[in-house]
Amino acid sequence: MEKEITFKPSFNFNDYLKINYSLLFKKVSFSIVFIICILTITANVIFNTVNANDFIDFLSFPILISLLVPLIMVWLPYKSTKMILSDPKLKENIIIIINRTGIEYIGQSFQNKYEWKDFSKITENKKWYILQLNKKQEIIIQKKDMNTNQQLDLKEIIEFVKN
Repeated sequence: MEKEITFKPSFNFNDYLKINYSLLFKKVSFSIVFIICILTITANVIFNTVNANDFIDFLSFPILISLLVPLIMVWLPYKSTKMILSDPKLKENIIIIINRTGIEYIGQSFQNKYEWKDFSKITENKKWYILQLNKKQEIIIQKKDMNTNQQLDLKEIIEFVKN
């Protein structure tokens, strides 16, 4: 008999905010922005040292960058989470069905089906599964939305799909 998991997902703001922060810090683009900021600050320090500018000029730009970049990095996932969770479809009574053919989201006004071949990468951590559709789109399955047997079944299905 084919295993099938059916459960109701929860869409809690704090949980999804943590997920978005986690995903952001794993992205290469975050590393690139961080490196660019460090290089910009270093270039500013060298430029001001060579030109013997005032001490205020020497520190103003690095301080601005040091404050602005972290604020943006905190604000972007927050804003993104707020935007995603404001989707009226997420307020519907949704169920998720997972089996060996794929994943299906069924709401009152929609039905989305993804086959396992649609996912480019599947990762697991302590709290959730991340199913990557493309570089900018992931489907998150929270383990806390499933009971222990469902989690074991999902693990078995994913192992089957990976092989």
